[in-house]
Amino acid sequence: MQFLQAHPQAAKQEVFQQSSAPLLEKNPINWEEVRKNIHSSIRQFYEIDLSNFGEAVIKPLLNDVYFIASLKEEDNEKLLGFMLLAKTPALPYGSIKVINLVVDPNEEDRSLDKLLLSGIYKIDPEVQDFFLFARPTDFVSLEKYRSWGFIENKDPRLDPNHKIDLNSQIFMEYKSALSSTLQNEANNLKPLKTSAML
Repeated sequence: MQFLQAHPQAAKQEVFQQSSAPLLEKNPINWEEVRKNIHSSIRQFYEIDLSNFGEAVIKPLLNDVYFIASLKEEDNEKLLGFMLLAKTPALPYGSIKVINLVVDPNEEDRSLDKLLLSGIYKIDPEVQDFFLFARPTDFVSLEKYRSWGFIENKDPRLDPNHKIDLNSQIFMEYKSALSSTLQNEANNLKPLKTSAML
């Protein structure tokens, strides 16, 4: 929400925010209504049957492989966070795209996002690099990513099947050859339970 409050024009260009664009034209803006609308859009993404969207949407994704990794409390299975990853032939061999990285806001002080990202090395030990996007207003996340070895890439290679507005996102890349922070973290992880989605 912080980014959208600073850059309301970005809503027209991003899938999860497009339905909120009319709400941002009202004066005054009801930010709670905008938040609920975006939450609903994101929720639909995870609950829908993509086959309902037709060949134009499905065809570019047919050769991609998606992985979901979740992090749960050991004693009560409470979901603490998850990430959605993609391997696609549109990117160089050994590259993984982090589509979503979500951590329970009440658990942010536990570095669970770092644990999830290090889990990429359990999912694919041969990964050479992976990348994610962060809002320019998300200073806390950007600082964490940099401290873990991510670098900002101002001229990234992008997946042509997934359009990203680089004016509203910062491309952060982790290269296995340049940093070992997350690999070292992965060595301390218990085996992950992962699912591949085709």
